[in-house]
Amino acid sequence: MREFQRLYADVRLGVPIFVQERIAKEEKQCPQIAAPTSIVDSTPININTATLEELVTLPGIGEQLGKRIIIARQQEKFTSLDDLAQVSGISTRMTQQWRDRIIW
Repeated sequence: MREFQRLYADVRLGVPIFVQERIAKEEKQCPQIAAPTSIVDSTPININTATLEELVTLPGIGEQLGKRIIIARQQEKFTSLDDLAQVSGISTRMTQQWRDRIIW
């Protein structure tokens, strides 16, 4: 515990000042750089009613996979991540990434 305290006594967390200055300089030089936006939308997507445009916002879903999801849910509504993993092209790893982004 003492070693940890000694090593991290002077640590300042966050982005270093020189990096912040460089970011500000780049933002001034390039007007196309927009304000930072969240990569992950906070609004969950209902997997049983989402449009194709909404589905492609999930990581790993393109148009083709989105269409397969729509076809699969027309046959039977999804009730769990396991149901969703049965769609061709969807792995359990993908469903774990979507866990907080989808609702039923």
